Amino acid sequence: MNKDMLQLRDDIRSTLADIRNEMQTLRSEQVTIKQRVSDLRDDVIILQTSAQSQSTENEILKKRIDELNSRPAMDMSELIVGNLEAKIDALEQQARQCNVEICNLPERRSENLITIMENISAKIKFSLNQRDIISIHRVPHARKDNNKPKNIVVKLSSRILRDNLLSAFRLAKGIKSDQIGISGAVQSIYINEHLTLKNKQLFRAVKETANKNKYKFVWVKHATILVRETNASPANAIRSTQDISKIKSSALSNSTNTKDKNKI
Repeated sequence: MNKDMLQLRDDIRSTLADIRNEMQTLRSEQVTIKQRVSDLRDDVIILQTSAQSQSTENEILKKRIDELNSRPAMDMSELIVGNLEAKIDALEQQARQCNVEICNLPERRSENLITIMENISAKIKFSLNQRDIISIHRVPHARKDNNKPKNIVVKLSSRILRDNLLSAFRLAKGIKSDQIGISGAVQSIYINEHLTLKNKQLFRAVKETANKNKYKFVWVKHATILVRETNASPANAIRSTQDISKIKSSALSNSTNTKDKNKI
């Protein structure tokens, strides 16, 4: 009888041990399942966010397509051509980011442009070595009836060097041809950023409008045309012919304010 009781006790202990092992296994599996559920929840959130983003993009694209479809075929062609021209001009301007353009410098036969550039640098107290000059040459005018000296385009080794050179030139407040050893009639020499033809045309139009509306400052920085009405006024960027209206509207607003003050 005692032997049977001992056997029964051993069987119960063995069974309990098996149950404990099963429970431990179940707990481990439960933890794993919880982690997987959490991971799945995160994946669902990511998918929902992606779906929402895709939906928004689709709505924007659909709206854009509807706008294009509502335009006549000629308008669409003009829009495409205009966008391509703008991209090409932006690429051309980017390719000139290390360039300066020297204007109104008298032409001489057998001139040494590198020596002239070194003389200019010395005059404006800017250190420039020959190795800093990648290329230098005169360029023909866009208009054949232009009798002024051909401009000189200088490509420098870096944009930072270009910007520092322009800053030194502005601090020197300009130079004249006789100051760099060029004989003949004295001419004022100008150094500017090398703009594309389109940006040059825009710059001229901006200057004309700014002068008419009595703006004090028009300048170019990093190929962007900027205007400021007075010393205390904020600077406005002019990036297209449409932006020129900013100058006109500002001048009109100031004129109205002046009249109102006079009435008071």
